[in-house]
Amino acid sequence: MVRYNWESEELFQLRKIKSKLIDIIRKPNISNDDLTKLFFMMSDEESRLIKRDSDFNTNKVCSHCETDKIYICDPCMDAWSKELDDKLKETHDTIKSR
Repeated sequence: MVRYNWESEELFQLRKIKSKLIDIIRKPNISNDDLTKLFFMMSDEESRLIKRDSDFNTNKVCSHCETDKIYICDPCMDAWSKELDDKLKETHDTIKSR
C-alpha cells in the first residue's frame, strides 16, 4: 500500500485497516452486519482524515513533532531557535577562546 506524502500516519494506518477489513468481509461464513457497520464507520473516518490531511490551507500539523509537512508550530520553532542559539554561543565561545 502506498502512503501519500500528504497523509498523516493516522490516515495511512486507517486505510491499511480498511483494506484488511474488506478482505475479511469478502470471506464466506462471516456475519456481515457488524463488519459492514464497522466498514461504514471507518469510511466516514477515512473521509474526514483525507479532507483534513489534504487541505494544505488549514489544520496543518507540525513537521517537527508530527509529520513531514513543511510547517512548524510555534513551540517547536521556539525550541529549535533556542537550540540554534545555544550552538551559536558554544561556537562563538570556542572561537573566542582560541
